[in-house]
Amino acid sequence: MLTAGHLLGNRYRLDERIATGGMGDVWRGTDVVLGRVIAVKVLRSNMMADPEFAARFYGEARMMAAFRHPGVVEVYDYASANESGGEEGMAYLVMAYVEGEPLSTRVKQGPMPVTEVMSIVAQAADALHAAHENGTVHRDVKPGNLIVKPNGTVVLVDFGVARSAAVTSVTAVNAIVGTALYMAPEQVAKGNVSAATDIYALGAVAYHCIAGEPPFDGDNALQVALRHLEDEPEPLPEHVPLEVRELIQKAMAKQPADRFQTAAEFAEAAFAAAGPLDWKRLTGTSMVAPLSPAAPTRAVPMPRDLPPATPPPPPTGPSSTSTGLTPRRPPRSQTALLVGVIALLVLAGGLAFAIALRPDNDAKSPVDNTVPGGVPSQQVDEATPDPTDQVSEVPSTRSTTTRGNSPQRTQTPSATPSTTPPSLPTTTRPTSRPPTTPPTTPPTTPPTTPPTTPPTTTPPPPDTGGDGGAAAGANP
Repeated sequence: MLTAGHLLGNRYRLDERIATGGMGDVWRGTDVVLGRVIAVKVLRSNMMADPEFAARFYGEARMMAAFRHPGVVEVYDYASANESGGEEGMAYLVMAYVEGEPLSTRVKQGPMPVTEVMSIVAQAADALHAAHENGTVHRDVKPGNLIVKPNGTVVLVDFGVARSAAVTSVTAVNAIVGTALYMAPEQVAKGNVSAATDIYALGAVAYHCIAGEPPFDGDNALQVALRHLEDEPEPLPEHVPLEVRELIQKAMAKQPADRFQTAAEFAEAAFAAAGPLDWKRLTGTSMVAPLSPAAPTRAVPMPRDLPPATPPPPPTGPSSTSTGLTPRRPPRSQTALLVGVIALLVLAGGLAFAIALRPDNDAKSPVDNTVPGGVPSQQVDEATPDPTDQVSEVPSTRSTTTRGNSPQRTQTPSATPSTTPPSLPTTTRPTSRPPTTPPTTPPTTPPTTPPTTPPTTTPPPPDTGGDGGAAAGANP
């Protein structure tokens, strides 16, 4: 007989017996090596006499030791008579000590509030779903295996022991009575046990908490178990919300296919029935954690994306002013056209004046000589880099009016339009250039002759202007 102060495996000291069941006792103890509080489940020696039971219990202990979930008690260690540190004729499981109250104690005080029950059910279903995903079926979901902590969170205990208990007989005294009150029909009939079995048991626990009594009672465990196969529980009181009554009815359906398909689905339904107010004070469960951060994540990233959108406008301004390319050219196209027309008129006057001075020469030679003579060499030098800039604007307007083929005259129109890049003062440059070569008399003759003669008597000028347009079209 174990007593307080007993040391198991020279490490785990038993301090206080906190529960007693058909399969053994549960002690609050101390890990003297790590100095932490623990819970120790000590199995009875007669249970360990069954080799099959011992093997399954050990396998479940190993499985649960590798499983982590905030709603499931954590397993630290296991030992038996066949293991190092095990006492003769016994086996024990070392688990985390959960500070709280078993739901079985709460249920003895009478019916519980519906909202509180739904909160407990939702958390327990979430823990069961995690266990099912891990390949484990609890098989012994009951109020005594649900610990409610002071902050309202729920922890499910006794996973390993519960699965091993399935090998015991339904008629065994004290070994199955607690389970028979919440046992699924297929479990009673020794059919296939699955996740739906735990869902049924949790639905029966919810019924007990709300009604204040289990769904079925009887004189013995066998009678109670058989009622799960054949009978329907009494309807819950009318004051219980309809959605809660339907939820419990679905969880306790006789056929597994008619129940919630997964414990996660059951948890969602119970969560919705519990309402948000009860869940605000709950922490530590996997269901609550992912729901709370969802709201801020929608609003936080949006403002961060807006500021980067403002910098692009400043770069576009300086880029156009520094390069002086097409974004700034369209407004000046008319000015450039006027300048080109004036240049043609001036050139026509210069040609007429040159022809008048040299009547003995051919018409072609004066044209070739007037290009370098009428335009100073320094102006040609300035025009050389500019035609590339003027190309984009001149062809769109001048190419439609004139055409030419002589490549020698490509620089003469581009030299005068080169004055346009500075700004609008381009009109002053043409007035300053003519006085350098011709005397003051050309202005007297061009005004009278150009308006009447350019369309009929000066085919060469259009050629010179056309040359500039052709060259501009070739540069691109």
